[in-house]
Parts: sequence; structure tokens; C-alpha cells
Amino acid sequence: MHSLSLTRTKRGAVRGLHGEAMSKLVTVASGSAFGAYVDVRPESPTVTAVVTVELFPGRQVFVPQGVCNGFQATGNNETEYLYFFDGEWRPHMPGVALTPLDPALGINWPIPIDPNNLEQISQKDAAAPLLSEVIGK
Repeated sequence: MHSLSLTRTKRGAVRGLHGEAMSKLVTVASGSAFGAYVDVRPESPTVTAVVTVELFPGRQVFVPQGVCNGFQATGNNETEYLYFFDGEWRPHMPGVALTPLDPALGINWPIPIDPNNLEQISQKDAAAPLLSEVIGK
């Protein structure tokens, strides 16, 4: 079963980095976003690679299972971020998360992130593991 999800996010807010146990196609339905993707697949030749992409309506990114997905809303108002999943999302499904605040990732978020601003980053995302804790390298 395939599913989709649409989120609305205020300018400057960060969501992720999340790697659910399914692949997804992501895009922006309205507004714009700065997408960040981190390969945490241990068997992958690109494990630990970080890719960033400016997202706007019409540009899509395929995120394979095992690659963490995150974004920062950069539109003037709310950004609508659209996920197409190759499976049905379920609470507590297997997956991995990384904190988007990990300096080892080298992600240059376009709008500075205040880790104490819960409107900008959730406590859960801020407290997620570092890449070195997930990969062990």
C-alpha cells in the first residue's frame, strides 16, 4: 500500500532528520524548503554522505529506505512539504533519526537554528542521536 502525507511548516522550522523503514518521494506543494539527506545504510558505498537540495514546487527528491530525510522551511509563509511513501506509515515503525544540529554533518541550514526554540525544532529532533552514534564511525 502506498500513502502520502502533507505537512505545513512555518518559515525557519526544521523537521527531521528521519529515516523510516520505507522509501519516499518528497516535494514542496507550496513555499520552498532546504532539504537535507544523510545516508545511514551501513552497506552503502555512500554511507555518511550528506546531500542538500533547494526544494520548490516541481522539484522532487527520491529518498531510499535507510537515508534520513529532513528539511527547513524557507518560504515566506508556511511551506507545504509532501511525502509519497512506498508503504503505510505506522507509529513506532522501525527507522533511524539523527539530530539536524550535529556539526559533523556539515549542513549549512539557511536560517540559523535556535535549539531552545520549540517552534523551530522539536525537542525530539534536537535530542536525536549524532551520526557517530548511529553509524559508529
